[in-house]
Amino acid sequence: MSVIINWLRSLAAYVALVLYIAIVGPPALAVAVLTGRAGHVFALGRFGATAVRRLLGIRLDVSGLEHVVGGPADPLLHQPSQQRGRCRVRSAVPRCPRLRGLYKAEMGKLPVLGRAMRLVGFVPVDRANRSSAIASVDAAAARLAAGDSFLIAPRARGPATAGCSRSRRADS
Repeated sequence: MSVIINWLRSLAAYVALVLYIAIVGPPALAVAVLTGRAGHVFALGRFGATAVRRLLGIRLDVSGLEHVVGGPADPLLHQPSQQRGRCRVRSAVPRCPRLRGLYKAEMGKLPVLGRAMRLVGFVPVDRANRSSAIASVDAAAARLAAGDSFLIAPRARGPATAGCSRSRRADS
């Protein structure tokens, strides 16, 4: 029974997110293009993501704030990790008003979401093209140096065995 409930919950979240993006996205993008300001697009995106996360019952567990060096205005690099079946953000994501991210370039093809991510300063990464991917990481590093915080989610590789993860060379 719980599988059916989870499936229905996921379906409801997917439908809610698609409708939210379709209804809220185009007017928000139009205002951003006309005014040259995109802060409201970012705020609306955060609101939508939070609403869907709550609808799915995903708990955001922020820990380790005492280890974050610097103040709220200082740029940070965030990397979520998965432990024990839930995403645990081991950083200060909620405290960063200028949080950006690296995203798969394929997502840029999505009509509203792709445009919104580019508009608010997210950086697309084409992992199939090594030189393009390196250029994207360099662009993100420049934005980090300019004061933006970044959320990255490196591609994970499945474990080689049940108890041991595969290691990966930095240049592969």
